Amino acid sequence: MGRKNYRRQKMRRKLYYIGVYFALIIGITGCGIAQAQGNIDVTEKNETTITKTEIEEIKTSNEIQSEEIVWDTEFTTRDLEVGYEEADATKVIFSDTGIETEGNGVKINGTILTIEQEGSYVLSGNCEEGQIIVNVSDTEKVQLILKNLELHCEKQSPLYVKKADKVFLTLEEGTKNKLSDGTEYILEEENNNLDGVIFSKADLTINGSGTLEIIGNYKHGVVSKDDLVITGGEISVTAIKGGLYGKDCVKIKEGQFMLNTGTNAIKSDNEEDSDRGYVYICGGNFVIQTDTDGIKGQNLVWIANGSFQISAAEDTIHSNGDVWLEGGNITLTAEDDAIHADGDLQIIDGKIDILKSYEGLEGATVTITGGEISLVSSDDGINAAGGSDGEETTNGRTPDNFRANSNNFIKITGGIIKINASGDGIDSNGNFYMDGGSVYVDGSTSNANGALDYDGEAVITGGEIIAVGSSSMAQNFGTSSTQYSFLYGFSQMQKQGSSIILTDSEGVELFQYTPQKDYQSVLISLPELKEDTIYYLTSGENEKVEITLESTISNIGIKGFGIGGMGRPENRGNGEMPQMPQSQEGMEAMPQRPERGDRGLKGNKEMEIPEKSKVKPE
Repeated sequence: MGRKNYRRQKMRRKLYYIGVYFALIIGITGCGIAQAQGNIDVTEKNETTITKTEIEEIKTSNEIQSEEIVWDTEFTTRDLEVGYEEADATKVIFSDTGIETEGNGVKINGTILTIEQEGSYVLSGNCEEGQIIVNVSDTEKVQLILKNLELHCEKQSPLYVKKADKVFLTLEEGTKNKLSDGTEYILEEENNNLDGVIFSKADLTINGSGTLEIIGNYKHGVVSKDDLVITGGEISVTAIKGGLYGKDCVKIKEGQFMLNTGTNAIKSDNEEDSDRGYVYICGGNFVIQTDTDGIKGQNLVWIANGSFQISAAEDTIHSNGDVWLEGGNITLTAEDDAIHADGDLQIIDGKIDILKSYEGLEGATVTITGGEISLVSSDDGINAAGGSDGEETTNGRTPDNFRANSNNFIKITGGIIKINASGDGIDSNGNFYMDGGSVYVDGSTSNANGALDYDGEAVITGGEIIAVGSSSMAQNFGTSSTQYSFLYGFSQMQKQGSSIILTDSEGVELFQYTPQKDYQSVLISLPELKEDTIYYLTSGENEKVEITLESTISNIGIKGFGIGGMGRPENRGNGEMPQMPQSQEGMEAMPQRPERGDRGLKGNKEMEIPEKSKVKPE
């Protein structure tokens, strides 16, 4: 099922609930609506199916899980080593008229250099039509040291690793290097798949501290048909298609990156091996602008640290499998999803600022155990849904059919999360669990969406949540919860900027929150809330409302289809049926994927250098 069908079915679900909502209004109106007298009534509804054992089973370890797959996140000693024996290295100087060499291991044909022996080669000079070919045995390693080299090849890859065990491309400190190609290649049968400025059929490592500018006029910037490892350097890629590609994996430890690409900026897509096809980043400073996805992995995208500013016409971070975020400073501007996983999305730590997105965080499951997250979305803020982002599926997953599915869940046990969503704030096609953290939701003003929306069960056992939004689709937590919460419906829409304040009977302020949108309902759950205790709720300039919680889960001033069902405000004072919005705003169709627009990036942010990763012998 494609994304359009995905959205269409979602809208059908919304419209179904709205239809039930109208039916109930008519039914209740026909029987007469009782007006509230004196204090506000607290209504408890007991509809729950989940057991405590099931809750504990879902609260698994906060550590990243991966079905016993061992991902290679190590960097070898030689990946990090930038030195070489200058006396033993072969020196090569390019010019438009030919190539000068000092040393052994090379063959020269005009301005084409072929390296035929293992060793180190220092490359410099300027040539408008030259090429470097590495062709050694598959047990030999080659180190290429770029020392102020500028090389253009019009009809093929300027740097082509035809055969080797591994190639190390070292950017010498203080040097500036540039590689570029033409707009059309002339290829022979033995090399008919060349499609990158740097093209390697062997493992490729880029290290050092110099600069490298890559201009891909034909297709891609850097292509490795095995592993692509980067441990340093200042690398700029401008390419018609992809930026950095490693079929088996892309691993990045450090470096400065400016990537402007027509397709995926960083990508690994091995579909044959379950432990390959992944992107692992534990450091570096990235500024990315792309016309498709920013960072994409077939089986996994794992970000442990680094500074990222990504602007993408589709998803900024995408995996056909899982996404793990352990740290870093991440700023995202997405025309589609900001962070999307067909499988599990896990956020352990880091600072994530989503400036624009269709959906902010999306996965079959979404688990948040820490970090600071701020997001803006034109549809759902956090969404747990089965199926993939497009027509194809992966790992046997099928597109979402919008039935309650226990395999889909959102679990929050820590972190600070701020959501500004035009669709549902938190939307799970299965269950929602909260055991810690602080969550603040500015939900939709449309009555077709709610600040909280789930199809299964919602259980809160810790943390704090304040979620505001419209009233007709408002949902509370379920009665399996052990922490007290209440859903309050205002008799009329409250204006944005009207602070919500909750105090206890002694006047001690428990919290204060200022919504960024108009709202008519608020869901509050705090560890401090207790049974049979008086609280006072104030919104804007309204008088204080006295609230006494008589049960763990309470609906106050709002009616619905049971705990967790959609609600509507009670009519207090006029006995009339609640009115749906007169404009189309409340019945608007689901947001459509935005057209590609201005995806300009903000300035770079400083980054903290991560601790050194594991080092293993070469």
